[in-house]
Amino acid sequence: MTLLRFAAMVSIVVAQSLSMGGCGILLYSHYPSQVTVRDAETHAPILGASVSVFYPYMMELNLPKVASVVTDQQGVAKLSVADLDFQIWRFNASGYVGQEQRRGGTPPQEMSIDLLRDPPKNGDPLPKSN
Repeated sequence: MTLLRFAAMVSIVVAQSLSMGGCGILLYSHYPSQVTVRDAETHAPILGASVSVFYPYMMELNLPKVASVVTDQQGVAKLSVADLDFQIWRFNASGYVGQEQRRGGTPPQEMSIDLLRDPPKNGDPLPKSN
């Protein structure tokens, strides 16, 4: 009898959670995604760039964890991304202007991101163009 009562209570809690606006259970799968981060001018790979995916949902019972990895010597980051409708992708590297993209649905299997170098600070000489 105790197991039956417990199951009934869990059912009531889940039903109430689902009936509250914005509070419920997300259904999603994870997909592998490979991101190559390159210098926008030279197209050279950027070692140590950060690639992160956030999911801007609130009051959900089973949010996926933030996916965050760093690129290898080839500028490649491999991560597992949930196929939710709202995803925020962030790309950052030291000495570069970061990027943010909003995406949704099934994540790309492969993608490339080109980052621009930080602008020179006052007093710094401009980089020479070839």
